[in-house]
Amino acid sequence: MQRQLKRTCLLAFSSLLGLALSAPAGGQTYTTIDYPGSPATLAVDINDFGQIAGEYVYGTTIGQRNGFVLSNGVFTSITYPGATFTRAIGINRYGDIVGDHQKEGNNIGMGNQFGYLLKNGVFTNVQVPNSELTTASGINSNEDIVGWYNDKKGTHGFLLRAGVYTSIDFPGAAAFTQAWKINDSGEIVGRYTGANDGKYHIFILSNGSFTAVPDVPEAFETAVIEAGGLNSNGDIVTQYCSAKPCGLGSVGDVHGFLLSGGVYTTFDYPGAALTMAFGLNSYRAVVGGYQDSNGAYHGYLRTP
Repeated sequence: MQRQLKRTCLLAFSSLLGLALSAPAGGQTYTTIDYPGSPATLAVDINDFGQIAGEYVYGTTIGQRNGFVLSNGVFTSITYPGATFTRAIGINRYGDIVGDHQKEGNNIGMGNQFGYLLKNGVFTNVQVPNSELTTASGINSNEDIVGWYNDKKGTHGFLLRAGVYTSIDFPGAAAFTQAWKINDSGEIVGRYTGANDGKYHIFILSNGSFTAVPDVPEAFETAVIEAGGLNSNGDIVTQYCSAKPCGLGSVGDVHGFLLSGGVYTTFDYPGAALTMAFGLNSYRAVVGGYQDSNGAYHGYLRTP
C-alpha cells in the first residue's frame, strides 16, 4: 500500500535564514579508508558509535562491488546472497544496514536491483511494489527506511515505515526525487531535479512538509552525485560542482560541503582531484570518497 505525502513546499525555513559560505576552519583531520586489497573504496555513512558503512570493488569492473562495515578498525564484507553487486549505503545507531544488490547475470539498474535491510546477520528484501528498481539508502533507530525507486513515470523517493511504503515526490520536480537519509526525528533529506533548470537541488521533508534547501552559494550545481547525509541536529552533507561538467568525470570541480546552522562549509580531501561527502553523525564526523591524482577512488573520514 502506498500513500502520497503532503505536497506542501516551503521555500525557506528559519534555520537557513542568513545563509553564509565559509572555508573550512583549521583542525580537521582526514583519514583514508581503503578496503584491504581493493582498487576502489567509498565510505558512505557513519553512526554515532563510529561504525562506517560503505562499498568496495572486488573485481575488475565497477559492477563487481561488495558492501562493508568498518567497526573498531575491523572490516567486515557484506554480500547479499547470490548477488555480484552489493552496496551498503546507510547505517543506524544499532548497526543495522541498508543498501541495494543485484543478482548475477543482470546489468546494473535493468530491473533486477533491489534494496535490503541487514539486521543481526539476516537480510530482508526491500522492494517498492511494482517498481523496476529499488535502492534503500537510509535507516534510523526506529527502523524507518528511506530510498528511491524507478517506475515507468520516473524516479521517486520512498519511506518504509511499519511495513507501509509511502512515495515521496518533491512538488513540481521533473519526475525525479531521491530520499537519502532519515534521522531519529523523522526528518528526511534528499534531492530532486528542478523542472525549470534541470539541475539537482536538495530538500528536507519534515512533518509532511517539503522545504527546498538553497544551493551552495556560487555553485554551478548542488547535490550532483546520488548520496548525502543528515544527522540528528539537522546538519547536511553532500557535494557540489563549481563548474561543468559535473559528476565523477569532473576533476577539480566536485567538492564536499557541510551545511550546519545556516552556514555552508566547503572542503576537499587534501590533494584530491575531487571530493564527495556522503554521510555524517551527530558529532559531525563526515565520511565520503575522493579521487587521487592517479584516478583511484578511496574512502575517507573527516573529523572536526
